[in-house]
Amino acid sequence: MIFFLVLMFILLLFISYYTTGKDFFSPACIMLIAFIFSGISTILSPFSDKVELCIESCLILLLGMLIIIIVNGTVHRYYLFSYPKAKLLNRDDVPLSLVANITLLAIVLINIYFQIQFVCQVVGSDNIFNQMYEYRMKTSYGNGEYVMPWYLSQLDHLTLATVYLCSFNFIFFWEKLEKSRKSLTFITIIAWCIKILLNASRFEILSLLIGIVFIFYMKLVRKKGGYGILGAKSIIQLMLIALISLSFFYFIAELAGRKMDATFVEYITSYSGTQIPNFDLFIREQLFVQSDFPGETLYSLLQWLRRYGLTQIPIISIHKEFRTVDFYDLGNTYTAFRDYYHDFGLFGVIAFHSAFSFFTSILYEKGKKKMSNWSVLFQSMIYGCIPLYMFNNLFFGLYISPTFIISILELYIMYFTFVNRKWQKALRKL
Repeated sequence: MIFFLVLMFILLLFISYYTTGKDFFSPACIMLIAFIFSGISTILSPFSDKVELCIESCLILLLGMLIIIIVNGTVHRYYLFSYPKAKLLNRDDVPLSLVANITLLAIVLINIYFQIQFVCQVVGSDNIFNQMYEYRMKTSYGNGEYVMPWYLSQLDHLTLATVYLCSFNFIFFWEKLEKSRKSLTFITIIAWCIKILLNASRFEILSLLIGIVFIFYMKLVRKKGGYGILGAKSIIQLMLIALISLSFFYFIAELAGRKMDATFVEYITSYSGTQIPNFDLFIREQLFVQSDFPGETLYSLLQWLRRYGLTQIPIISIHKEFRTVDFYDLGNTYTAFRDYYHDFGLFGVIAFHSAFSFFTSILYEKGKKKMSNWSVLFQSMIYGCIPLYMFNNLFFGLYISPTFIISILELYIMYFTFVNRKWQKALRKL
C-alpha cells in the first residue's frame, strides 16, 4: 500500500504543478514533495517490510493532498487574473547599517550567555555535548520542574526575529553589502544556530534553513516578474536540500551524545520515513478509541489560555507517544493530520487543513503578485510549516499563539526601524 500511496502522491504532484502555474515552490507542490520524500524514506527504511497501511489512513492523506491542490489552484487562478502584472513594493528599502548589525549581534550574544547560564542550572557544568541531550530530556520531556525564566523566553522571541531579519538582509541586499556587514550578518546567523544547539532544537534550525531558501527563491521570482521559476529538475534539488538538512540532524544527534546504532542511511530513512506508518497506527487505534479532549491542534494557544485561567482544558504534552514495530523505533512524529483527527475526527481534518491551505496559498500567491519586502520576510518565518507538515502541526500547534505573535511583532518593528526607508525618514522628522 505504501508503494501505491507514493505513486498517487507523484501523480498529484504533477497535477498540482500545472494547476499552480508550473511552480514547484507553491504550497501544494512543496507539501506533496515532502510527503513523497517521506514515503520513499519509508520504502528504503529497515522496517519497510513491516509497514502495512490501512485504507482509511491512505484515504485521509490523499484527501488532504486533494484539498490543498484544489485550494492552491483556485487561489492561483484568482491572483493570475486579478493581477496580470506583478507590483514591486518597497523599492527604497535599505540594508542593515553597521550599527544595526552590531546591535542585533549583541542581542544574540546576550541570549547565548543567559541560555548557557540556564542550561548549567538545569544539568550542571558537564561536557557541553552531553548537556544538550540532558537539557532536552529535563525540559522538553520532563515533568515541568524546569521552566525557562520569563526574561529568557522574551530574549528567545527577540533573537528569533533577529535571525530572520539578518537572513533577509544577507540575501536580498547581498550586492549592496560591503565585507564588514556581510561578515557581521553571517556571524549573527551562526551565533543563533549555536544558541539553538544548546537545547538541541533541531526543527528551529531546519525552519530557518527553509526560510532562507524561500527568501532566495522569492528574490529570483522578482527578477522573473512574479512568475514561478522552478521546473521539474528542481524536485531533485529540493529533495537534496531536505537530505542535507536531515544529515545535519544526524550530526547534532552525534554531538548530543546519543548512541547511534543505526548507520547514516538507516538514520535518515528512519527519521523521515516514520510519519506515515505512525499516522497509520494512530488511525487504526482511533477507529475504536475516541479523544478525551481537543488539546493537540491548538496546543500552544490552549496552554497560554490555561496558564491565565481562561480555559479548563487540561494541558497535555506537546510530545506524542513513541512507537515501535518489531523492535524498530518509529519515533513520535505523525504528520499534522494526526492532531486534527485526534481532536475533531474527519471533520477536523477537512476544516483545519482547508483553513491552513487557504492561508498559505493566499499568502504565497499574493506575495508573488504584490511583492513587498515585509511579505517575503513574514512568509519566510512561517513557510517552514508547509514542508514540515509531514512531521507535525507547526502552524496551529505553535504559530497560532500569543508567544509566536510576539516574535512577529518584534520582527515587524525591527524591519521598519532598520530596513524600511520611508519609516526611517518619518522618524527623522520627529
